Amino acid sequence: MKQISPLLDRSEHAAEAIDEATKHTWLAADKLYSTCEEVRDEINKATDNSSNEISSILEHAKGDMNKALEGLHKSTKQTKVQGVQEMYEKGTKTPYADALSRQLPSTHAGTLARICARNRQILIDKSPDAPANPLSNLDEGKLVEKGNEALSKMATQNKHPPTEIRIVRAKKLQNGGIVYELINPESATWL
Repeated sequence: MKQISPLLDRSEHAAEAIDEATKHTWLAADKLYSTCEEVRDEINKATDNSSNEISSILEHAKGDMNKALEGLHKSTKQTKVQGVQEMYEKGTKTPYADALSRQLPSTHAGTLARICARNRQILIDKSPDAPANPLSNLDEGKLVEKGNEALSKMATQNKHPPTEIRIVRAKKLQNGGIVYELINPESATWL
């Protein structure tokens, strides 16, 4: 019996150690699972925010392009009407070369999109007197964050800010400057 008692004590001690290790393993697994859930939620939130920003940019670009196309359509229509009126007033037909030269040049949709985007952009250059550029170590995402923080502070101090003012994109230039693209042309003008 004396020989079995130490074996039973050791077995009991080993069982307690295994139970304790199992408890710690379960706790670690629970923490790992909850951390994974938090990461998943953050990724979903970032994806939703990016999706909303892209949708907003596309809607604004669509509206700007529709306005530009309507203006182009009106101009073309007015030119055609003026040409017909001249023909009836003079009682003569215009030569083919004159008719062609009166037409407005067709504008490519890409050019319109670039013009609309350019109207929403501002350029920030570093001062030539400054020894270093404090923004050079930030990536474009952080530049957008910092820019939006500055805009929100400016908007709270100004009595008449635009209805929505937000930076949607930043691009670093090789000379150390930064081109910020805002959500609409009115925001860029206000700034």
